Amino acid sequence: MAVDHLDNVIALASDGTAITESADGYDLWATRTGRHIGAFPTVLDIRRTAVVHEDRLVAYAKGWRQTYDLLRANWFPHLCSSAGRDYTEEERKRFLPAGTPSGLPCENASPWPGAPTAD
Repeated sequence: MAVDHLDNVIALASDGTAITESADGYDLWATRTGRHIGAFPTVLDIRRTAVVHEDRLVAYAKGWRQTYDLLRANWFPHLCSSAGRDYTEEERKRFLPAGTPSGLPCENASPWPGAPTAD
């Protein structure tokens, strides 16, 4: 595995994506290349437990639960349904792949041209 953050690995998704934990949330890594492919911030700013079940990351802490879809093909439709505004520059840098078009997420209902399908 080419990921340098092995001490923080909490699980592997069915496609081999490594999930690591940090104080801000969770990061996703392509295990073949070591490339950072995504991040899930969390509002659970206290000690939490996370598991992967059926390609979903489930984080638990003191009665709270957050779930995250680990399948990248589902990310764009989810983003589209979640935000009714363009993303800030900081959000673009942190959460969106380079080349994601600007504008409202729901202007196009399908992923942008050149959307990553594999690493």
